[in-house]
Amino acid sequence: MKKTIAGALALSALLLIGGAPARAQTRVVTIGDSWAGYVANGAPGSIANSGTGNSVQLMLNTFHPGATAYNGSFYGGTAAQHAASLAQITANINAAGPDVDMVWLSSGGNDLLAGQLGGGYSRLNTPAQNAAVYAAMQSNVNTVVNHILAIRPDIQVVVAGYDYINVWDGSNQSALNNVRLNLGLIKSGNTGVDLVQNADLNQAFKDAGALTKSIADNSRRVHYVDSFGLNNSTAGYSGYFGSVPAGPYPPELYPAAPTPTSRLSSNDPIHLNTTGYNALALNMEANFFSTAFLPAQLALSDSELDFGAVRLGTSASQSVTASNTGPNFTKVQDLSFGAASGPFSGAAQSFNPLFQDPTLGSDTATNAYGFAPTARGEFDQTVSLTSDSGSPGLALTGMGVGPEFEASLAAIDFGTASADSLTIDISNVSLDANGGNLSLTNLTLLSAAITGPDGALFTLSGFTPGTVLGQGDSLTLSLDYLAAGPAGLKDAMLVLLTDQGAALGAAGESFGIPLAAMVVPEPGTWAMLGLGLIALPWLRKRTMRR
Repeated sequence: MKKTIAGALALSALLLIGGAPARAQTRVVTIGDSWAGYVANGAPGSIANSGTGNSVQLMLNTFHPGATAYNGSFYGGTAAQHAASLAQITANINAAGPDVDMVWLSSGGNDLLAGQLGGGYSRLNTPAQNAAVYAAMQSNVNTVVNHILAIRPDIQVVVAGYDYINVWDGSNQSALNNVRLNLGLIKSGNTGVDLVQNADLNQAFKDAGALTKSIADNSRRVHYVDSFGLNNSTAGYSGYFGSVPAGPYPPELYPAAPTPTSRLSSNDPIHLNTTGYNALALNMEANFFSTAFLPAQLALSDSELDFGAVRLGTSASQSVTASNTGPNFTKVQDLSFGAASGPFSGAAQSFNPLFQDPTLGSDTATNAYGFAPTARGEFDQTVSLTSDSGSPGLALTGMGVGPEFEASLAAIDFGTASADSLTIDISNVSLDANGGNLSLTNLTLLSAAITGPDGALFTLSGFTPGTVLGQGDSLTLSLDYLAAGPAGLKDAMLVLLTDQGAALGAAGESFGIPLAAMVVPEPGTWAMLGLGLIALPWLRKRTMRR
């Protein structure tokens, strides 16, 4: 919530005792119309570090030593004209150097004062006509604001609200009459009637100001400081409408009373004098600069990202969010997240400043990290974050878990049996902690096949595709062998496809178990073979004789 005018002045009085030091080379640039020019004094494009009448610099010197006010205003112009001068606005801001922190903007007042002929406010307009004036002004101010914000991501815009004008008091009534006519007013001599007219004029300024404030209400980088009635509260009023002492703005006049002539330039119904602008700068200090110059504070949503148990072959992701928990209107700058490595992932990233707004909260920056374990066991890593408002470390931790396949036999040899049946136990011997989540350590036997040149001699029974083995579970499989074919060594391979090293139920590692057997000749075959070897020389001789 914005402070009240009385509260702002009380806070400013306390700050006079000891202001907060500003960051080195902090600069404030005033942009816009004559209110932006006169409050910073000096010619456009000049840096005024001190001097009578430089209300912004006086405020900075008092509360934020080392900060500099730079006057880049146009000393006039409507918001429409400012919106048509964006390149010059950029040049004026950049002329102050690359370290401009804040732009003090005053724009839109001349749109209202343009009067009937200029398309501005007039009491003679219909409400719809005046509303159109306010809307056009708001659109152009918004264009200017967005342009300034786009110049550099760390610039903030503080919109200085106007105080009421005074078209009733002053010695040059002829000149004042021209202004009144332009606004659809006439000094009737009846203070009651004229007070109503002035109340309408002041309300017009407040209605237009509310639209300008709505721009700030949608951005953490834009802030609006209401100053209507400020000088009445600090100086009272004495003039055409009577006398009211300084203090809280009188409800019976609100929002009727104009700014007192004691706070206006001589015979000038629009511009404040030095005392008036000093009050405006003090109000800006209390409602913006008093905390905007304080150090921001970087905070993380978590100091550790614990991915917990993650199954081998899968990954998990989490994110951490950085925010500014410092005082209102502060900003965290140069924010950078470090990169992760190894089983952890996450790219290094830099972010725009994190701004703090009392009504909108803090900007945030989120960075994602992942964990894909490469082996069983615990992993940890610390990622560094850096900023001008703190550099906390972010701990990354995780544990790789999963099922563990084991066969009771490394190989199966049926020897020389002509037919046989053997068994083998397939087990999940994982001891990994799963926190009760069985999907992390269950082993799925997806398929089984017997391959190899003699695979047809072996058959498998007792296997069902998709069988799931929990930790400590086993499955007994039967393998049958039937000798067939010519004598010699027979070999094949039992291949079991599992989800080890992959997501539960997904194809992962496969395990091969060699199968072997020997086919030997029948006894009669050996006898015939021996007789053949004896008879072979005799047969050769008979053939040669022939």
